[in-house]
This record gives sequence, structure tokens and C-alpha cells, in this order.
Amino acid sequence: MKTKIKSSLLLGILTLGTIIGFLALSVGIASATEIITVEPSGGDDTANIQAAFNAAGPGDTVQLTAGQFYTNEIFVTDFVGTFKGAGKGATKIDVLRGLDESLEGVSIDYLTKSTHLFTFFGGDVHISDLIFDITPYEPANVWGPDPPGDPPVVWYDLLSVILITGDLNSRIENIKFTGHEGTAVYDDPEHPLFSEKTYNVRVGVEYGGGPPTTGSHIITDCEFNSLWLGITAWGLMNCELSIMSNSIKGGAIGIINVANINSKFKISGNEIEANFKASIWVMKFIPSPCQWLITRNTLRPSIWADGIMLEDYTGSGAFEAVVSHNKITLDDTIWGGIWTLMLQDAYISNNIIRGTGAYGIECDFSINNLLLGNNVQNVDAFWFPIILYKSSNCVIVGGSTKTSVADFAGSNNIIVGMNNMQGNSPGQEIQEAMELKRELIQSFY
Repeated sequence: MKTKIKSSLLLGILTLGTIIGFLALSVGIASATEIITVEPSGGDDTANIQAAFNAAGPGDTVQLTAGQFYTNEIFVTDFVGTFKGAGKGATKIDVLRGLDESLEGVSIDYLTKSTHLFTFFGGDVHISDLIFDITPYEPANVWGPDPPGDPPVVWYDLLSVILITGDLNSRIENIKFTGHEGTAVYDDPEHPLFSEKTYNVRVGVEYGGGPPTTGSHIITDCEFNSLWLGITAWGLMNCELSIMSNSIKGGAIGIINVANINSKFKISGNEIEANFKASIWVMKFIPSPCQWLITRNTLRPSIWADGIMLEDYTGSGAFEAVVSHNKITLDDTIWGGIWTLMLQDAYISNNIIRGTGAYGIECDFSINNLLLGNNVQNVDAFWFPIILYKSSNCVIVGGSTKTSVADFAGSNNIIVGMNNMQGNSPGQEIQEAMELKRELIQSFY
């Protein structure tokens, strides 16, 4: 009996030791990830950065130290790991032109080549703690062929700083993207931004960009300064994208979301300035279900920009959008706060709209939308605070009697508790302004 007890005890100790040893080995294997460090060379860092990504295994970190880096295109495939700097104020990345102003850097012909500084194709990537400050090309190029009949000139020095594409997950945070004005001008006197400066970087972060892109994506706590576009998403399929707590200032358009399939989007807590088209611009061209939650953003459109534009060109039914609790300050824009076109079943509620724009909210050709509790005051309107134009079944509930609602050529609309200005059709000036807006939108396609 004693022998059996001793044998059982010994066997238990050996078994426990084996388990502990196995766990220790497992932990050792799990923790055997590498930090691949890259230091600035003082010259062209492209090869060193690309080599670090090529050498990285699953779970590894490509770590840029503090300092100034200069690079051409970096293409990363199926990277599962972290790409980071030493901090948003410590690690800076520029194109090669920053080394020598005579270098072309990544300047391209937009119609023949799509150039992105960092492309992540497939994988699972976490990007953080960097500054991208892109040196512009001089002298300035004009927008379009110059002279007429010649091949198109460069539109932007760089199509995007970061491209996220393919089958992957991503998280981008604590990054500053800085472009510059003055690298090109509009040469068409009829263009609404004639004589206005454009920007050397087209977009800070682009999701999709052509190839089908899937997965879960988050971008948060980033700064975008003086870029033509801050963040774009197009060609996403079965995706979830959260754009939260970012600052987008000094550029033309804040966020564009277009031509996506069966995807969900949350745009929340961002501070966005825009001087052309919109701070947030959503367009649906594919008859596939998508969902948008646009909430608690602080928007400041100016010149030729709306705060939020929502457009559905599919005629396929529900847009599935909730636009709520946004604060929109119209900063001397000839457009307005929220504009919708051919939208169905959207919910627009509790938004605060102030400033010197043309209108607070306008619904064109929209069906079954619910506008509830929106606060539109002090808009220097040549229209009305809220406009229903050729729309039906728009339901407006709540609001103040100080807010006027104009229903032009609509049917079955219900206006409750507000100052109903239903009746006359818009005058010639208003009709011309609306037509101009539609032509501007169509000119982009």
C-alpha cells in the first residue's frame, strides 16, 4: 500500500513537472516575437524599412526609432504585427524629396500609376506613434492638362500616405499626417475653387482603393492637416470600419465613404473642417446593404462645403443611416448643415446647426426619413432652416416653433410642432443654386 502511494505521488510530481515544463515552453514560444529596430540613416531609408517588414514574422514589431526618415514606396504583404514609431512627436517620415528638392520623390501621373507611401495588403496590422510630413514639389503644377492637348500633369504628389487593402484587420492610432498647400492650382476659371490652393497629398489614410477589402478596421486619435482628403473608404466588402476621435483640419474634404458592400461604419467624435463638398460625404452606388452611424462629430464646413452629405444613387431602398447629436457650425459656406439626396429610411435627430450657411437640413427626393429634434438656429439662410424639396413621407417630429420648415412639391409629409412654411415652390434663384450643386456633384464622375 505504501509503495503504491509513493508511486502515485511520484507519478503525480512527474506529471505536474511535465505540464509546467510544457507551459513554460509554450510561453517561451508565444513570447518569442521580435522587435526589429530601424534607425534613420540620414539618407534614403527605403531599403532598410522594406527589409524590416520582409524579415518580420507573426507578432513581430517593426520599430522606427526617434529621428527623421526618408522613404519611397513601401509595400507590405500579409504582415501580422505592429508598425510603430517612438512617438507622434519623435519619429518623422517624409518622401525622398525632403532630402533633395530636385528629387521627384513619389510624384506621379495620376492617370497611369497609383502611388501610396505605405501599402498594407492582407494580414493584421497595428500602426501607431508616427508623424508623416510630406515635402511638396515645386514649382506648382496646374490641375489638368497644361497646355490643352498635352498629357495630364500630376494632380497630387502622393495619392495616399497609408493604403489598407485586401483581406486584413487594422488599427491605426496616434499618428499625425501633414500635407501642404500650394502645390497645384485650379486653372479653370469656371471651377468654384478657381484661385484656391490645392494640396500635395490626396488622402491621409485610404481603405480599399480598388481591390476587395474585408475585415475589421479602427482609426482613432489621429491628426490630419492640409490634405485634400483626410480618410477615404471605397471598395470595402463585409467590413466594419470605426473612425473615431480624429482631427481633420485645413483640407478640402474630411471623410469620403463610397461604393461599399455589406459593411458597417461608425463615424464618431471627430473634429472636421472642410472647404469643398463636405466634412463627411457618403455615397451609395451599389445596391448592397450598408449601415452608417454618424454621431457626436464637431463639423465646421466653409466656402463650398456641407457638414454632412448623404446620397443614394441605387434606388434600392433603405440607406440605413443614423445621423445624431452632431454639432455643425456653418463658417461662411454657401451650402448648409446636412444635405440628403434620394435617401430612404434615414434617421436624422438631435443635431445642432449654427452659423452663416444657406440652410440647416435639406432633403431632396427623399422617402420615409425621420427628422426629430434637430436644433437649427441663426442660420443666415436665403432658403429655410429645414427644407423638403420634391420629397415624400418625410416625418419631422418635435423641434422648436422658431425653426421654419419649407415643404416644396412634397407629398404626405408630416410637420409637427414647428413653423410650417409649406406652400410656394422655390424661386428662380433657389432653383438655379440647386441645379449648380447637382452639376458640381456630377462633374466628379
